[in-house]
Amino acid sequence: MKKLTLASLIAAMFVLPATAGDHEHLNKDKISSTFSELDNDEDGYISKEEADDDDIWEHFSSIDGILGHPADGNLSKSEFDAYMQRHTGEVASNKEVSDSAKDSKMKDLDPIEHNFETLDDDDNGFISLSEASDHNVKDHFGYADANSDKRISRDEFEHYTMSGTEVTVSNKY
Repeated sequence: MKKLTLASLIAAMFVLPATAGDHEHLNKDKISSTFSELDNDEDGYISKEEADDDDIWEHFSSIDGILGHPADGNLSKSEFDAYMQRHTGEVASNKEVSDSAKDSKMKDLDPIEHNFETLDDDDNGFISLSEASDHNVKDHFGYADANSDKRISRDEFEHYTMSGTEVTVSNKY
């Protein structure tokens, strides 16, 4: 009997801390601002600076990196949406907020006037933020980087430019 009680206590010591973090979001204020309201510069990301005076701040570290990428101090639409979906009805003040990443509107941007090869300066098969900045397409980055890995693959570029959005590739190279 003593062995069973001791084994139960030891098991509880490991189980309780492991599950405690699963519900820490319940002790935080609910997020009441939509993704678009938080993305002040309309770049497709919520930076720490954009989040620091809003109720999302308490959730920021839980959202940043939720998709398995290293935390980088910016929340992508995909990360925001994943967090909302993972905690449906628990972290958002209403359905409009929880669906806001999917429903957010794109900034009215000038068309991309380059093809993939022109933007991929180092020919590694990806467009980095630096390369995008060099070619004045940095504002498109947060929208085109579908998997939030901070680089744009050829597939992401083609999907973004051919998806029927307002932003399309110009024929100029």
